[in-house]
Amino acid sequence: MRMRFTTAALAALAMLLVAPAARPQSGSSALLLRDVRVFDGVGPRLSASTDVLVRGNTIQAIGPGLKPPEGARIIEGRGRTLMPGLIDAHVHMTFSALDYATLQSPDLTPEAAGRAAAQGAEQMLLRGFTSVRDMGGPIF
Repeated sequence: MRMRFTTAALAALAMLLVAPAARPQSGSSALLLRDVRVFDGVGPRLSASTDVLVRGNTIQAIGPGLKPPEGARIIEGRGRTLMPGLIDAHVHMTFSALDYATLQSPDLTPEAAGRAAAQGAEQMLLRGFTSVRDMGGPIF
């Protein structure tokens, strides 16, 4: 059970961390993260430095000294932490993206509000949040 959770969580994070700039350029869907310390969300400690090989949406192997398949994208972790994506179960994407005056403006269009919310979502992703629950708004 622990391995399933670890595998699923790390696969989701690994793919999101490298999208879109670090996607494989050659058509290969393999990704090798070298020299990372894994936090699996189950235990309280980081792993020793290791490598993580991801193919498609699946972690194929975790261990030191993994050999990348031909055409794989390689990311040097340099001892950084690899962890599952964070979840925020109570956000207001539009409220947090626009100030009160803009929200009240009769000139605000749904498209402009949507663009601002999308930019906020991208910023959350870059901070490590891979899942959010938007509580909606405005309700005033």
